Amino acid sequence: MKFFLFFLFLSFLTSSVKAQFNDYIWPTDASPYLSSTFAETRSAHFHAGLDIKTWGKEGYKVFASKSGNIIRMAITSKGYGRVLYMQHEDSTYTVYAHLQRFIPELQSYIDSVRMLDYRFEVDLDVASKNWYFEQGEIIGYTGSTGIGPPHLHFEIRNKENKPINALLSNLSIKDSIPPKITSVMLIPMSDTTFIDGSKFPKIYSPNQDSNGNLNIGKIEATGPIGIAIQEYDQAEVVTNKYASYEFLVSTNADTHFYSRHDKFDFNESKTMFIDRIKAHGSHRRSFQTLFQEEEAVMPFYYKLLNKGILYPSSDTTTYTIKVSDFKRNSTSATFQLIRPFKPLHSINNIEPNIHSWYWRNNWITHENNESINLKKNDFGNTWDSSKDQRILYSMDNEMLISRIIPEHSYHIISPNRKIKLHFTSNSFFDTTSVALLTNLDTELPSFSILPETKMVRNTYFVEYYLGHQFVNNQNYQLFHFDRLKDKYTYVPSKLIGRTVLGQPHVLGDFVIKADNAPPEIKLVKVTTTTFGRYQVVFEVEDDLSGINFKKCEIRVNGIRGIVEYDFEEDQLIYIHPKFNPASRNRIEIILIDNAGNSRSDMFYR
Repeated sequence: MKFFLFFLFLSFLTSSVKAQFNDYIWPTDASPYLSSTFAETRSAHFHAGLDIKTWGKEGYKVFASKSGNIIRMAITSKGYGRVLYMQHEDSTYTVYAHLQRFIPELQSYIDSVRMLDYRFEVDLDVASKNWYFEQGEIIGYTGSTGIGPPHLHFEIRNKENKPINALLSNLSIKDSIPPKITSVMLIPMSDTTFIDGSKFPKIYSPNQDSNGNLNIGKIEATGPIGIAIQEYDQAEVVTNKYASYEFLVSTNADTHFYSRHDKFDFNESKTMFIDRIKAHGSHRRSFQTLFQEEEAVMPFYYKLLNKGILYPSSDTTTYTIKVSDFKRNSTSATFQLIRPFKPLHSINNIEPNIHSWYWRNNWITHENNESINLKKNDFGNTWDSSKDQRILYSMDNEMLISRIIPEHSYHIISPNRKIKLHFTSNSFFDTTSVALLTNLDTELPSFSILPETKMVRNTYFVEYYLGHQFVNNQNYQLFHFDRLKDKYTYVPSKLIGRTVLGQPHVLGDFVIKADNAPPEIKLVKVTTTTFGRYQVVFEVEDDLSGINFKKCEIRVNGIRGIVEYDFEEDQLIYIHPKFNPASRNRIEIILIDNAGNSRSDMFYR
């Protein structure tokens, strides 16, 4: 009865929300299909809208989904690209992003503002312009500006300017295909938990029986565990994989976890880092958690019993994981959980490599399933007892472990005093232990800040003193190194004397590298867009720090224009509203990278 009343209440909430948003039209003639759904994860935030497929093409019409005024328009290098914001008579909002261009009146205005100081990026409050559009009028054209391939990103926001799932309105899609559950990961939630003989997370693939039911089988566990799943949803006609809408973990007796993707606040967007996690040893955050991972509660949680954490008993208990899409197509997988009478023993060995250890906020599990409880002061050697810091030694490394409480700020200094870290208050969502690993025997100055799977709520600061490693006339910068992808990513940094100062937004492996080479220009051409606008395109390359488009300048026949940058294509683009090329054009460019290296070139085209 309790289970029935809970879902009856949720059904009432859903229907009441729908009643408030029931007079929209589909915002484009590109297609009635989606490439992404609401609340999917992106690199640093939840997806706030629906992505509508444009089949890899640009230039489809974008309509005002509801009558209202354009109150804001912006152009950004990443994120939304060219974007329009509308406010409607009922004080709700719609957003239209990644546009190729706006209609001429809007485009001419924003270009005139940009030409004042040749800015690529602008964000304008235009409510005073009283640009009113009736429902169905054209406001722009689909494109691929910002991040991603061609598509239209469309949002509905409520009166508080918070995004809601647009499918809660009268808008709809065709979908009769249920989601798929591909993997289930059981996660130890204490340093004494064993799952089928291991203190490491265990991944299971569901098996389908003759009746089409998914089952993972019987799992033996001691101690609390959490569940995370790999899943995806699909719909007719398209091959895109979406995130699902509802997630449920239950037994016959109760609901242990229930979440639903209806709405969120942009202030909660970074909680995405809690909701999606990596499998141990993976670089992809491909698992959806079905429990409360940290103290910050997700905006989608509707029911949590013991924070969604499961406690095995001596009686076999059957758990059901149910995943549903917005059309209520659903898939379920079951497993049986029992606490064995005999203690579980280690069944796997882990290489003695620090990066292969399993890190949690409060403990580390390393080779041979041995754990270190980081809340106790009985490991390693004391470094600074007042700051709850201890040192562990492993082969050629020394590791300083510091206990960090979110409400406080921390200064961490490595034992060799070369590295300083500064974490401001609320750098993390929950109390955690951060390890600074000094790599003593490497060719490049390098260090690690672990656990790399731990997401940072706010950026933090790094100082690295090069000392005798410093070489004159070398432009040292800080880079994050992804071991799994074998890739370097530039961290905003600068060299002061012999010290490199950086501001990372992730934990992991870092190196100091010299970036002395200016960017390269591969190709220069005068082109015409599909909508008849002339432009000059530069194919550029900078393998280390990347292009600093805000400091680049381009002149054609002596006339300076706007410099736009396409990150995905590595292209600089010269834009001028009145550019009409001659038969032979003198093209001048000043090209600068993020490390400050520059070059000046002139071409005739």
